[in-house]
Amino acid sequence: NDERFMAQHNVCSINSINWARIMAQSSYYFWAYLAVAPKAEAEVHFVVPTGAFGNAMGGYLAKMMGLPIGKILCATNANDVVHRTITAGDLSMGSNVETLSPAMDIQFAYNVERMLYFASGRDTHKVSSLMHELESARTCSLTEPLLRAVQSTFSSARVTDQQTIDTMAAFYEAHGFCLDPHSAVGVHGATSASPPLPATGTVVCVLTAHPAKFEAAVRRAGLPPPALASVEALRTLPQRFTWLRAPPTTTTPEYKRMVWAQEVRMAVERANRHSPLAT
Repeated sequence: NDERFMAQHNVCSINSINWARIMAQSSYYFWAYLAVAPKAEAEVHFVVPTGAFGNAMGGYLAKMMGLPIGKILCATNANDVVHRTITAGDLSMGSNVETLSPAMDIQFAYNVERMLYFASGRDTHKVSSLMHELESARTCSLTEPLLRAVQSTFSSARVTDQQTIDTMAAFYEAHGFCLDPHSAVGVHGATSASPPLPATGTVVCVLTAHPAKFEAAVRRAGLPPPALASVEALRTLPQRFTWLRAPPTTTTPEYKRMVWAQEVRMAVERANRHSPLAT
């Protein structure tokens, strides 16, 4: 929250809590739609691997801007807060489960708040009340009218690790294309959702990562790790590690946060000393 430090060192967050990222992600829904329906003559459904709901929120923005999107199917792994929200209106937070799709190992999908804002007719009081209840009690439920509004656009599916690697193997055998585990969650969700996607319209699965980043999952699927020149070049570089001393286990959470914040500040300052922007 130190705005002066952030401005001085050109710091921002690039994850999906940053609204600019959501706006940028909405653009490729237009690109994908026009790739399959260049005359804008058809309804297109999108399947999105989902963790914090940022990518799906980008699709929702595109739909609200007039793009003829039908359903947006959110496919989750075992960390299924988005699936539970869409199917039953249950926003309760559980414990994180480690899966083969780690970018989706999230129990607080912070972009759901943005979706609820629009789904509720921009009812800030209703959304604020829900979020305060969630933060204090770690659980809240959508009202029936709000849930119906969410379900008018969104559907969902929950996918296991075994289903993920089975999908990776089957897709490779059928198409010769290696899916990363996150994208495989989406591809499996496209065919396993209940209720299923509408029979009319084209279905587009959003692929969200490259399999070269997830060699262990690729091997578990019985597939050869994909060769990528840029990744192989990284293996030839010298390895460098910076060890950070952890605070004593007896210290308070507040002190640990303070120590970690200071470590991050020093890391940013070190990086900026070597940045082209510093010259």
